[in-house]
Amino acid sequence: MISEENKMARRPFAPIFILAVAIRLLLIIAAMAKARISFKEYCLLHDGWEYMRLCLAFSGGGFSRIGGEMLRLYPGYPILMMLMGGFRFPEIAGIGISVISAGASCLLIREFDERKSLPFFMALVHPTWLIFSATVMSEGLSVALALGALALLMKKEWRGAALAAGASAVVRPVGIFLVAIVAYCHYRENKGRGLWKILLAGLCLPAAYMIFYRLMFGEMMQSIRSYSDKDFAYPVVSIVRNMLSPEKASVLKFFVILSASFGLAGTAGLYARFRRGEGRFLPLFLWNAAVFLFYLFLPSSWTFRCIDRFYLSLYPTSLVGLAPWFPRNKCLMNAALILFSVISFFIALRWLANLSAVYPFEERAIPAFLNR
Repeated sequence: MISEENKMARRPFAPIFILAVAIRLLLIIAAMAKARISFKEYCLLHDGWEYMRLCLAFSGGGFSRIGGEMLRLYPGYPILMMLMGGFRFPEIAGIGISVISAGASCLLIREFDERKSLPFFMALVHPTWLIFSATVMSEGLSVALALGALALLMKKEWRGAALAAGASAVVRPVGIFLVAIVAYCHYRENKGRGLWKILLAGLCLPAAYMIFYRLMFGEMMQSIRSYSDKDFAYPVVSIVRNMLSPEKASVLKFFVILSASFGLAGTAGLYARFRRGEGRFLPLFLWNAAVFLFYLFLPSSWTFRCIDRFYLSLYPTSLVGLAPWFPRNKCLMNAALILFSVISFFIALRWLANLSAVYPFEERAIPAFLNR
């Protein structure tokens, strides 16, 4: 367990939170300047245009004219955007949630390991993490909720962990694995006593989401159906076909291999820590294993291009699994952290600028009937 001395050393949290927020705001400003786009245009990047339309639809704009394929996106993030003022300022609400979630993730990772380098990795390293926690995307919120649920679970705060897991399941589909992990760990600890309360806490938000969609759209599993209609492909086919294709860029293949290797190594590291007697790492191992296998066998044509983004769900827990193998020399560790941070920032900046050069901003701008 983490010593009281280490707990005391971790209490000051403002600097790492501010650093995480600042570096993402800097990335946003730099990308806008390099691509010569406005803030509203920047917020349209990736799936931002769809999340903002969903936010405004939930705010009363209606769903009939936004396109049924947008319902593949889970509702937790756009609903939170609406609650945070997105009915008037969807861009600010979306970016704000992503950036604040990234800062929160830097604090939460300290609940699992006392190494001071881990929060800095969460704040500064991994270009895909920087991009998708600095755009109107759900990855930042999903990661923060998952870490919150796991942190509460390791403290045996069962109901809080179940509620956070349920909230995560309404943001991204892998969150349902967290609900199952919380229920399993509670069963192991309490021999099944009171398990129904944990299941009720964990499933209340997903059940509300499915009931709402059934009443609103006539389909409980509307998100899954929309995903299937839009980009279904047999599991692993997308990855294998694109990895063998000479037309696909080598850099994309490298990111697929690197993302899968990092996730697998992190999962193995968590299992090793659990087997060495650190029983509190069992939930983290189960989470990593579930996410790794789920996205590897996801029946989607987008798996190849998006696996580095999908595996952001296990990025922080993989860091925890690999932490015992980090360099012990402080100077070497700091040098590596600085190098990886600089590389990550400029890869992220180039990615956003290149995407902006070909992005159909006019086509994906928020329509007038929503933006009132």
